[in-house]
Amino acid sequence: MLALAIWLTVAPDHVYHLAVRFAHQLSEASALWVRLGHWLEEHLSVRLLRWGAVLAWLDAVTTAVEGTLLLTGKPWGEWVVTFGLALLLLPELLSLEQRPSWARLFVLLLNGAVVVYLAARRWKALRSRKGHHSHLAHKE
Repeated sequence: MLALAIWLTVAPDHVYHLAVRFAHQLSEASALWVRLGHWLEEHLSVRLLRWGAVLAWLDAVTTAVEGTLLLTGKPWGEWVVTFGLALLLLPELLSLEQRPSWARLFVLLLNGAVVVYLAARRWKALRSRKGHHSHLAHKE
């Protein structure tokens, strides 16, 4: 994502022309890819690529922070990851509301299950740590 963010920031016109050429080639390809090519041609804009750069920078920075926290063994690093994933559930929910489909529902439920699993894991670790500390306090 960092490489994409840099590329979209440094050379947005080049990326735009490359994406237009790619969409055009898809439109001329087999019937399987024609619809995707036409959709890309209709929706592609320099403004969209600028927003893509913002999102790519946001993702790159967030991933770097999460990775650093996890690699340094910070217990709250897992909370940051869990919270970040939970934030992504909102756009998925809105997407499902606007255009319901079984695939979107499946993705929402799967990502929700991951968030619940990670949060439960953190709570369990937190409670066992508190239990361990109170057990040590009673021994003294």
